[in-house]
Amino acid sequence: MIPERRRHPRFETSLSCQLVLADDEVYEAAINSLSVGGLQFVCDRVTALRIAPKGHASELGPDSVVRVRLPLHPNAPERDWAELSTRVSMVRRLAQNSYCFHVEYSDIGDDALESLAVYLDGKKAGFRAH
Repeated sequence: MIPERRRHPRFETSLSCQLVLADDEVYEAAINSLSVGGLQFVCDRVTALRIAPKGHASELGPDSVVRVRLPLHPNAPERDWAELSTRVSMVRRLAQNSYCFHVEYSDIGDDALESLAVYLDGKKAGFRAH
């Protein structure tokens, strides 16, 4: 068995989200893995190329921020979704029109971090850690 190297456990999920880019364009995506340290989302090719035009994270500068908007409360209206600033750490092509992004939180406020921790604590029974 390989020992866990992550500082925070990651939980599989299926959660719709919105990606807000630097120019305030909004794109739809789906979060498939979530932790207190970061998340993983899947998006289509058009969205992926707007985030990383060459298809990999190494081209992105330190100011390349993707804001991820997600509902941390059941049935929360869009206006109440949490918005988390993230930096891309890895991009992986899954299929012709499907890309997976691994992102780490940057500049996350205490309130957002607490809401995320509470959300994860409440959902642990329904998630599978990996």
